[in-house]
Amino acid sequence: MEEYEHELSRVREENAQLRYQKEVSERDYQGVMLENNGLVSKLENLENIFVGAPIQKANGVPGSQIGTERYVATKVSVVAAIE
Repeated sequence: MEEYEHELSRVREENAQLRYQKEVSERDYQGVMLENNGLVSKLENLENIFVGAPIQKANGVPGSQIGTERYVATKVSVVAAIE
């Protein structure tokens, strides 16, 4: 019986540690997602500044391009070159 209680105590402690690690992981994930959303917004703003409009999106999926275009920035203007 004492061995059973010891094992039960060990499993409860391990469970508590796993729950804590899960909470930390979820907080980290939320932080990364917020940072990612902020970076997406910054990227879209930069696209508007340098290109005049966001890069085309296929099927509404951000970041996937319909055409193969390379944007070249110069001191005077931004030129879209089709490859």
